[in-house]
Amino acid sequence: MRKKESKENSRVQGIVTRAVGSSFNVLVDSRTVACFFRGRYRIKKEGLPASTSGERIFPVVGDRVMVTLSDEASGVIEEILPRETKLSRPEVELHRGEQVLVANVQQMIIVASVQLPLLKTRAIDRFLIAAEKGELQPIICVNKIDLASDEKYKEDLVPYPDLGYKVIFTSVPEKRGLEDFKACLKDKISVLAGHSGVGKSSLLNVIQKGLKLVTREVSTYSLKGKHVTSYVELYPLDFGGFVADTPGLRELGLWDVDKQDLAWYFPEFEDCLGKCKFNDCLHLTEPGCAVKEKLQSGKIHETRYDSYKRILETL
Repeated sequence: MRKKESKENSRVQGIVTRAVGSSFNVLVDSRTVACFFRGRYRIKKEGLPASTSGERIFPVVGDRVMVTLSDEASGVIEEILPRETKLSRPEVELHRGEQVLVANVQQMIIVASVQLPLLKTRAIDRFLIAAEKGELQPIICVNKIDLASDEKYKEDLVPYPDLGYKVIFTSVPEKRGLEDFKACLKDKISVLAGHSGVGKSSLLNVIQKGLKLVTREVSTYSLKGKHVTSYVELYPLDFGGFVADTPGLRELGLWDVDKQDLAWYFPEFEDCLGKCKFNDCLHLTEPGCAVKEKLQSGKIHETRYDSYKRILETL
């Protein structure tokens, strides 16, 4: 009886802060516990035990887990608790389904850069769709504004505030917008996402002392960023909250979004949906398309519609 009580007392809840291969760091109260995963458990479905029901999953950063402690510094992940939110993409290497990058975060900070690499609003649009799909609140951070010779880049970003998205502008060398960036993260659980080289790690280094994340200059030959962060890690912030830094993504594949659903992820299309002549309208060349009519009236930005068409081609 005493052995059973001892085992139950050693079972604690924590948050996965780092996942590399089969090794996991789990934050339990204020200490980090090194863990491995038994691998035979499933995510719980309400009212049923996790080991006998639900979807098979693997722990990711942000997961709330139950851990059986071996000692103060090590343990075994016995159970993954239900996820409230997630950032996903199609599994890249094996193409077997969904790859969850991070779970249970509240918001996604979509980091883009004005130059090196060049600002691409279509990439922003893909991240906005992924945020909406994963039930994350998106915020757009446009970094490296010190590299711009003028403010013409802001013309490309006009649609986003009009649609209700928050946009902030930052420069690490000139220390511009850093307080805005910090305020976005304060007391929230956030994930930074964006292409390689846009400056995610540099931004985190400057607002959180002691992080010392590795950064690397963008190639002047290809004008593309190089991958430095190779895994996701969740960091506590001294001023409140947690933030996850993700590996730079050259292209974010959209998980579980099909052609018929895509239009619903463009807020400016919503009041048109269901009003087209054809129920299966993809808003391309079909006659009687309400979206195209709104576009021609100037109430949908051309760049956003072009982004819709290009993303549609990839689904």
